[in-house]
Amino acid sequence: TSLASVLAVDYGSDWIKASLMKPGVPFDVLLNKDSKRKIQSCVAWKKDERLFGSDATSIASSFPQDSFSSLKYIQGAPYNSDIVTHFTSISTAQISETDRKTVALKQSDGTEWGTEELIAMQVSYVKKLAEELAGESVNEVILTVPPYFSQFERDSVVDAIEIAGLKTLALVNDGIATVDYAMARTFSTTPEYHIIYDVGVSSTRATVVSFTVAKM
Repeated sequence: TSLASVLAVDYGSDWIKASLMKPGVPFDVLLNKDSKRKIQSCVAWKKDERLFGSDATSIASSFPQDSFSSLKYIQGAPYNSDIVTHFTSISTAQISETDRKTVALKQSDGTEWGTEELIAMQVSYVKKLAEELAGESVNEVILTVPPYFSQFERDSVVDAIEIAGLKTLALVNDGIATVDYAMARTFSTTPEYHIIYDVGVSSTRATVVSFTVAKM
């Protein structure tokens, strides 16, 4: 039997980074179609064409009601919450309340999308990039979430992953997603303590981690 490929996604407010874990393929950050190591967290429509990443961002000024970004702010958030009020101050998107008391976003033609659906489109786009590299279907994903996310917000993330056609292997707190940092370093049996700073668009967090070689 062959081992399946696994997608790892760091989904941020403004940027997405992803890696493919597959036997025989070097572990590295996925490149987008422009050979960039990160993808802007944006989905947009130009008439009937759906665009992602930098293509979506580039038309935001021309099609502001059909461009959706910074969706992480409102993922699973109650419609009447302060974070949704903040989102309306930084976004031109028209929003409405769903039956679940969360946020839906409306295109210029009146089409409404749940936040989870729009995020799922972005995850599906990353899935496609991973499959092009893997040469096979990618069906499982590990995705980062802020440590303060409530269970409802985490369930919203899992919903988006499922809509994208993937199975959630794990949700990892983004402050401890330090695998890439540790991969290129060697450690001894004496613990080493490091502070990892995660400086993002919407927040900055510091995490103290200990690295050591396990004694056999």
